[in-house]
Amino acid sequence: MRAGPSYEPNELRPPRLGALSGMPYESLRPSGWPDIPFVNVDGIPLSFSLGYAGSGVPEPAENYLKYCRAYGRFSTELFAKVTSASATNALNPVFKSEKWKALKWKDGGVGWNYAIDEEDTKERLWKQVENMAKNKTSAAGSGR
Repeated sequence: MRAGPSYEPNELRPPRLGALSGMPYESLRPSGWPDIPFVNVDGIPLSFSLGYAGSGVPEPAENYLKYCRAYGRFSTELFAKVTSASATNALNPVFKSEKWKALKWKDGGVGWNYAIDEEDTKERLWKQVENMAKNKTSAAGSGR
């Protein structure tokens, strides 16, 4: 059995939902990626969740919120409205960053391994940005 990543006292663990599908989860260390399953670039939150893989029962949201209330601190700052352009401008530097380049797209150990196509992952993340441009927000209470 693997011990999993360790967290510093001031770092919150991510929710226990399984391994991030399509992402090299073993090299997504909390010190470099503290907001996983998101990455926050200059106030722009980007989802790195392409789904979850695993077995068993995921952690209930209520339990994770209790954990966050006990050990974390909630921000009072609101995020700016994210546009396709601002998301694109935020995603480009992530892909060029040293922490992205340090990710292990093929990794393994005793009883586990994975090989993930980095270009496919990038394409799926870009698709999220593209979908932002297609989705228009509607007034509360209005239909589709």
